[in-house]
Formats: sequence, structure tokens, C-alpha cells
Amino acid sequence: MSRERELIKNTGILSLGALIPKLIAIIVTPILTLRLTKAEYGTYDLIITVVSLLLPAITLEITSAAFRFLIDKKLDICEVKKIISTMYSFVGIISLVVCSFFLLFVGDRFTDNKFLIFLYFIFDILLITTEQIMRGLGKNFLYSLSYMVRSFTNLILILIFLGIIGNSNFGLVGLLFSMTISTGLALIVVFLVGKVYLYISIKSISFDTLKVMLRYSWPMVPNNLSGWVLRLSDRIVITSVLGIEMNAIYAAANKLPTIFQLFQSTFNLAWQENASLAVKDSDKEKYYSQMLNTVADMLIGVMVFLLALSPFLFKVLIQGDYRDAYYQLPVLYGGMLFLCLASVIGGIYIAYKKTASVGISTMFAAIINLVIDVVFVSKIGIWAGSISTLVSYLALFVYRIINIQHFQKISFHYRKFIYGVIVILHSVFLFFKKTTFCNILNAFFAGGVIFIFDRNILMIFFNIFKRKIAKK
Repeated sequence: MSRERELIKNTGILSLGALIPKLIAIIVTPILTLRLTKAEYGTYDLIITVVSLLLPAITLEITSAAFRFLIDKKLDICEVKKIISTMYSFVGIISLVVCSFFLLFVGDRFTDNKFLIFLYFIFDILLITTEQIMRGLGKNFLYSLSYMVRSFTNLILILIFLGIIGNSNFGLVGLLFSMTISTGLALIVVFLVGKVYLYISIKSISFDTLKVMLRYSWPMVPNNLSGWVLRLSDRIVITSVLGIEMNAIYAAANKLPTIFQLFQSTFNLAWQENASLAVKDSDKEKYYSQMLNTVADMLIGVMVFLLALSPFLFKVLIQGDYRDAYYQLPVLYGGMLFLCLASVIGGIYIAYKKTASVGISTMFAAIINLVIDVVFVSKIGIWAGSISTLVSYLALFVYRIINIQHFQKISFHYRKFIYGVIVILHSVFLFFKKTTFCNILNAFFAGGVIFIFDRNILMIFFNIFKRKIAKK
């Protein structure tokens, strides 16, 4: 199978694991807000936030090393056993130590739920480790399966424990039960179906392997923290300076651009694998350059399409007085475009195990984002949040496209991309007019842009579909 077809296949498989949890989260949110008190919902949100921030920090992001190191060694059973056994021993010891401190010193806020939080934390860290092992071994379906099992089980248990099915509402305790059981079940399913137990051996634990993996993974910790700043600093500054209502408008504006984020996060998982496998190929420069330019062409088409569709989607999905959010969309779409391009280059960094460069570049973008927010939010309102997103992700892309030339030459079609940006600006002009005629004209314009920029990609999908039909 060609590298391009393998990338498309893996993106499709990984999309299952990315899309289904988001859809179920949409279903679950109104149930939680209905059945939990504000104090319970706030506590739940705090637990999720703290766990998501703690996991990368306390494990020094070693779970990311599982994927990258296993890709190189997955045909060497001895090395696979060494990596997996070392990974589980490190993660197990660290998580037990942290949870012991939590049980001993946690405040009164979590007193009644300490043990459930402890179990959820342990199961979550072990599941994340196992999922990354599945990716490293090339078992992407099992990676997605874990998300599907966890999401569907959590939904069913929430319906039961919060009284949607039946009459008993156990509140926060019921929700924690749901989270813990669903995470534990997903862990058991993937662990057994993936036969991970075959690779675990006390004799295979290696301190030298641990040192090599930690040397690779620890620079990813500031990268994740910087990513957190990039995602949340806008909201924090806007809320602090302008108030919660203005933050609600900004949050509404970000709903549609998450379509870009969904594509980026799913594609990036598949791309990291392909980029890592191609790093030893003689034609890697051509392949990496081709992928970056292909993604750029595709994103131009996607952005123009979204601009044409957004007036309709905004009316349907955003209810209430959020008219100011409408005008933020093109700027936020632009930010997501540059984030996607920067992530393609980030996949090449991962292929070369240049995690320090990933962390430095993300930190650089996070600082720019925060500075623009702090300096300009009092002057131009929520526009500061949108502009800081665009500028910081543009800076991230520019930094990486220049920096990567030091160890891997990449040819980017700058002139064609500038033409694409001009095309996007034309679509933005029609978008801002907000008339039926301009919206229809924008839709036809989007069709022409997609044909010009993305016809090669469309032909790949058409040929795959034609072969599938011919086989039947």
C-alpha cells in the first residue's frame, strides 16, 4: 500500500476515535448540567482539568515516547518487550506515588470521593499508556476502539447513575463511578484484545531504555503546558478584563473553528506515524515537501468552503444574541489553518525525535499569544483573542518552516500559498457582506477554488472509491 493511501486509511480509522467522543460529549453536557448541582459540576470540571494537566507533567510525557520508539522497533520482539515493560513500570510507580500523596494531603473538597478519583487517575494514566503502545505497534483500530468503548460505556452509565434511566440520581458520585468504570473497561478491553500482556516481563525492565525515552519525552512537558496556554489564555484574559459575557461571545465564535481542530488533531495522529516510518527513506525530502504542500492546498479549499457554509451554520448552531461572534470566524479560521500547517512540520520533528524543538516553538507561540491578549484586550475587546490566535499560530508555522531546514530540507510553494491567501481574503469579503446573494456567490466561488486547488486530492479519493466498486 502506498504511503498516501496508508495515511488516508489511518486518518479514517483514527477519526472514529476522535469524532465519537466529541459527539457523545455533546449529548452528555446537557444531562450533566441538568442532573448535577453547580457545585458538583464545578468539582467535576476541576477534576478533569487537574488530571489533564497533571498527567503529562508527572509522567514527563513518557507515553509519547511509547509511540515513537515502538515504531522503530516493532519488529524486534526483545526491544518491544523492553520498551513496554519499562514504560508500565515507570508509569505505575509514578502514578502510585502521586496518588498516595493525593490521598494523604487532599483538601476537604474531595474527601468523600478520594478513592474514586484515585482509581480514575490510575486507570486513565494506564489507558493513555496502552493507547500509545497500540499506535506504536501499528494497531490504530484498537487505539480508536478504546475511545469508543470508553465513550459509549460512560454514556450508558451516566444515563443510569444520574437517573435518566431509572429514578436514582447519585450526583457527582454516580458521575465518578461512570468515568472510572468506563475508563477501566476500555483499559481491560484494549489490554486483552491487543495482547499487551505478552510483552510485559520484569526481566525486560531496562533503566538505560528509560533514560533514553525520558530524554526524548521530557521536552514535551513544556510543549503541552504551552499548548494549554495557547488554548485557554484568550478566555482567561477576556474574562478577567471584559467579563464573563464577552467570554461567552468569544467561546461561541470558537465553536465552528473547532471543525479545523478536529481535522488537525485526527490527521496529525496518522501523519506522525507516516512521517516516522518515512524518515529512513531516500525520497523523504520529496515526500515531506509533497505532504506539506498538499495539506496547504487542501486547507485553502476547506477554509473557503467553511466561509461559504458558515453563515448558514452560524444561524443554526449559535442561538441568542451572539452577532459579534460572527465577525471573529475568518480570523479564527486563519489561526486554525496555520496551526494545521505547523502540525505537519511538527510531525517531522517527531520523526527525527526533535522534541525540544517542538517544545521551544510552541512556547514561543504561547508567549506571543499571551502578550497580545494582555496588551490589546482592553483596547480592541475580543478581537484581541482572535488576532492573538491567528498571529501566534502564524508565528509557530514561520518558526518551524525556517527551523526545520537545519536538519531536513522542505520545499514549500510560497507563491501558490500566497495566491491561496488572496483567494481566501476574497471569500472573507463576501462573508462580511452578510447578504443572500453574496452567500450564494461565495458557495459557487468555493466550488471553483476546491476544483483548482484540490482536484488532485479529489482524484485520489475517486480512484480509491472506483477500485472498491470494481472489487465488489
